[in-house]
Order: sequence, then structure tokens, then C-alpha cells
Amino acid sequence: MTIANSYQLDWQGPFTYQRAVGESCFDSWAAKEPGVYLWTFEYRDGYLIYIPGLTMASFAERLGAYINLFRQGKYTILNGLSAQRGIRDEIWHGLLWDKTPGRKEMFSSRQVEYERAADEMMSKMRIFLAPLRAERRVVPRIEAAIIDILYSGVGPVHDLPDKGMHREPRQLIEEPFTVRSNAHVLLHGLPSSFEA
Repeated sequence: MTIANSYQLDWQGPFTYQRAVGESCFDSWAAKEPGVYLWTFEYRDGYLIYIPGLTMASFAERLGAYINLFRQGKYTILNGLSAQRGIRDEIWHGLLWDKTPGRKEMFSSRQVEYERAADEMMSKMRIFLAPLRAERRVVPRIEAAIIDILYSGVGPVHDLPDKGMHREPRQLIEEPFTVRSNAHVLLHGLPSSFEA
């Protein structure tokens, strides 16, 4: 496959992790597709992006794996109500990011509390899916471009996402391409067109 000079992200959603609070991302027609996804929280007539991600497998497979990773303390757990106000309030900083000795035991000693917090955060999270089948380098470049846009934003657009996320941006030897972001809702900080 060759890399085109433009790609379009047609965002589907908002979806939920839990069927009890809305339409589940696992029930969407897009669940079987690869592409780019956004974890967001409702915020001021739109959605504030917490994490952009990608999958070359299916959204269902990728997003399903995160449920246990959150509940096991591997990923950071935020206060979902605070996130909806644009405030980053960490309840637990993920074990994958902080490997200080004794932290596994610290998590284990309060595991039930942290699992409840993870479930609460996921109940507040809203997920958007943009199915995209493209050459291997395209999707990581799009994810990296979104991360960089968020990092360069102001206020909660900049403050909410995890810092230091792994990304695979466009290399100097690669030609840029244009990404058009088509959403029927406001995704704070994400322009309708950007370069990757």
C-alpha cells in the first residue's frame, strides 16, 4: 500500500464502556474495525479528549483489554467527575508509568477501592471510534499528531491527557499528509484538519 496525501477520520460515537450507561463501543458496527479511538469526558457542550489511541486489530479487542488493565492498576485512574470539569485529578498513577518499589503492594492493599474508582472513571468516559484501514505508518502518525495537538493546547485540552505518551510521529524523511476530522460533536482542541 502507498500513503495517500489525505485521510479522513469519521468519528463514530460517543460510546460507553458499560452498556448500563449508554451505547457500548463493543456493540457498534465499528467495533470489528481497526483505526483511531479517543477516550473522552463530556465537557462544556462537547467532549474533552483524555487519550487518543490506535489499533491495527479491532477496536473491540483493543478496548476490551484496557478494562482489566485499569482494574489492575496498570493505567492511571482519574476521578471521572473531576475530568468532566476539565480537572486532572489522579486517584492512582499507573504501575506502567511509575515503577517505584513497593507500589504493587500499595495497590494490592487498596485494590477494591481502586477497582471501584476505575469502574467509576470508565462509567464517565465516552469513546469515539474512527475506523481506518491504511498502510502501517499512517495510523501511528495520526495518533502522534493528535497527541501533539493536545500537548500544545491550553487549559484542560493540555492538562487532562497523560504526559509522556509513546508516539510514532512523522519522520523527517516521510512526506506529510492531511487528516480531516469529521465529528458531529465538539471535540475540544481537535481541529477539523491537521497534518501528520
